[in-house]
Amino acid sequence: MVATEILGDLRRSERLRLIEVRVPRSVPVFATGRVTTRGLVPSRTGLTLLNTGTRADMIEARRESLRTGGTITSILTSTGLAIPAALWLTLTT
Repeated sequence: MVATEILGDLRRSERLRLIEVRVPRSVPVFATGRVTTRGLVPSRTGLTLLNTGTRADMIEARRESLRTGGTITSILTSTGLAIPAALWLTLTT
């Protein structure tokens, strides 16, 4: 079942994808998202994580993912600035 508020917020170009996940009753599951007056909803970035590990493991995995993304962004930005600068220097000398 999908709440009518969620369906009402969809634009014509958007599609709703539901994934059912079943775990045994004895397995703790942690989900990330954001809490609103409607309850737990996906984060604004669209990222929702489900994890059967511990809460601390999930938080650490998310932080590691953010660190990796930051490192890759820095490297790609530096490379993107260095290549045009090197070309300019070789063409002007």
